[in-house]
Amino acid sequence: MSLEFPEEDWLRLHQIRPHAIERFCKRALDGIAEISKMPHLSKHDAYLKITDLIRQQDADLARTFENPQRSRAIEQIRLMESFGILTPEELSRFTPKTRIRLRLESE
Repeated sequence: MSLEFPEEDWLRLHQIRPHAIERFCKRALDGIAEISKMPHLSKHDAYLKITDLIRQQDADLARTFENPQRSRAIEQIRLMESFGILTPEELSRFTPKTRIRLRLESE
């Protein structure tokens, strides 16, 4: 199987990326809101937890969305899927070849 990422899937990925980024950021912001509402935490402890969350989310955001290249497309789609920010409908838009490759490379 050729490892080249198909042009039509590359274009689809570029259409999907902004929506996936929004979902990723919403999830991160929801996590911050949840931490800030924890009554058992002092403000300082909440701040530290939020800082840790942001650091982790920044690393995940960078791995998933920065430096989009065809050579990293499968990896980035798999990351989107693992973070739950790629809908089944979006995933179904990719060619069967790409979906098979995603399934094979995740095993």
